[in-house]
Amino acid sequence: MPKRVYHGATKGVFTAMASDIMDYFESKIEEAEKAGFRALTEAQSTGLSKMIEYTDRIDTGHMHDSVTGNVTSTGRGGLVGWWGWEDGLEDYFIYQEYGDEKFNVGFKGMRALRQSYVEAREEYLAKLKQAGFKVS
Repeated sequence: MPKRVYHGATKGVFTAMASDIMDYFESKIEEAEKAGFRALTEAQSTGLSKMIEYTDRIDTGHMHDSVTGNVTSTGRGGLVGWWGWEDGLEDYFIYQEYGDEKFNVGFKGMRALRQSYVEAREEYLAKLKQAGFKVS
């Protein structure tokens, strides 16, 4: 019976340098950070614009024009997207927001902050899910 002769390698070899693995995962982390940043900034922008839209009881325009927001750093590598009445807050803003839900007044609250939060949160979670994050 003739003897078989093997030419070349008889086993597969895989070599990965630790630096290659680190580079791979660092690029994945950077992609995730960018996707998370985009989701946050877009949801914050939606929250801000929706709150302005829902602040629809305009007499002087002060309450409407006092809605502000921004994306700021937490100082620990995180970001916070916020909006609302931070500067120039007047007591009547709160009465208009909550109405008879919390106060003894004869009108329904406009719920601009709450509704804008719900919509921005839904957008944020959808964008995170779309980017591949596990969202519950």
